[in-house]
Amino acid sequence: MRTGRFVRAAAPVAALLLGTAACGGPEPAATGEKSSVVLWTEAGEHEDLFSGSLTRFNAAQSASVVTARMYENDRLKKKLRDDIDDDGPDVFYNWGGASLKSLVDKGLVEDLTDELAANPGWREKYLPSTLAPVTFDGRVYGVPALSMQPVVFFYNKNAFERIGAKPPTTLDELFALIPRFRKSGITPIALAGKQPWTELTWLEYLVDRIGGPEVFRRIADGDRTGWRHPAVLRAAQLIRKLVDAGAFNRDYAEIAYDNGESLTLLHTGTAAMELMGTWEYISLLDQAPDFVAGDELGWFAFPAVPGGEGDPRNIVGNPNNFYSVRAGSPHKKISVEYLRTLASDQRYQDWLIEHGEVPPVKGVAGRLAGSEYPDWLDFVYTTCLRAPHFQLSWDQAIPPKQAERMLENLARLFEKEISPAQFTTVMSK
Repeated sequence: MRTGRFVRAAAPVAALLLGTAACGGPEPAATGEKSSVVLWTEAGEHEDLFSGSLTRFNAAQSASVVTARMYENDRLKKKLRDDIDDDGPDVFYNWGGASLKSLVDKGLVEDLTDELAANPGWREKYLPSTLAPVTFDGRVYGVPALSMQPVVFFYNKNAFERIGAKPPTTLDELFALIPRFRKSGITPIALAGKQPWTELTWLEYLVDRIGGPEVFRRIADGDRTGWRHPAVLRAAQLIRKLVDAGAFNRDYAEIAYDNGESLTLLHTGTAAMELMGTWEYISLLDQAPDFVAGDELGWFAFPAVPGGEGDPRNIVGNPNNFYSVRAGSPHKKISVEYLRTLASDQRYQDWLIEHGEVPPVKGVAGRLAGSEYPDWLDFVYTTCLRAPHFQLSWDQAIPPKQAERMLENLARLFEKEISPAQFTTVMSK
């Protein structure tokens, strides 16, 4: 699943000591007598955030300085796979889930459980659900680095007013809206299906609402029978029912998310709804500011499925992105100290809030209320705070090869090339 926008920001300040290191070249020399702690992180929209954090931390140190190597998303993932044990970093940015678990299994990631316990209040600052993607066998191997990004429904208020409808609270109500929007010439739900991760959000929510978190937990644990659970089959059947009912734009298989096409359908009123991660709000601020400023944008949680075992408060998406410490780092102590400061760095949190994002820590409700986007940020924060379970996107939570096969066959399901039963069968194999 997409982990936010990847727009190159302005060049960070010199405190990051980037130089050629931003492109993976030689390390910059440490200044003075200070030893250099190396951080691998992601280039792009959050560079100013990372820059400010390192500047503040380094100013308070007498013996060490944290320097950063920044890489674009795909290159960073490749370096974590190929180079982390070869003159690797002290601290590294990651996505949790299966990719981090593979490094943990190789003994390349420091167990932070005892460090969290030894620093009273550190672990308690985080919303509990945000640590799940970096917790394996009860041990914690990372801490949140950015904002919470659940998947929610966005809707065009004008489109709903046109047919005299309210946001649905159950799946039955959602299905009832489809013919009403179609009759008014409005596409019910925008979908950019050329990139199948946009379709995955439907499978994730439907399986959870029908069978609860335990169904995917079995799949993630490598139990292939999880794919044959009745909740998976029922979810696949409901996806086919949505397609057959005309829920999505008819050209969804050719629409690419990265081109902004589904977003355009929403804010122009061509489509009434879109199921997408909370980064869509930030994209709308950039691409359709008048739509947001004019109070034409609304949002709501994924509807409940009557009779389902899953809690309707459960959410899916990206609980966070994370920082972890490489096992064997000669700078473990200072690396852990840097991660600890992030949890209480109010200026770090304020940067996220000012950019329409929600920090993964408790006690920020008052600051959200005083922000430029109070209603939106309160909705996201409350949704995450109340969620009994926050499921990391499946394509991050399972090994890459299995994820690729899942997305390929999910696209075939949406395009009616295979039946719901065939989807569950092929995945169970």
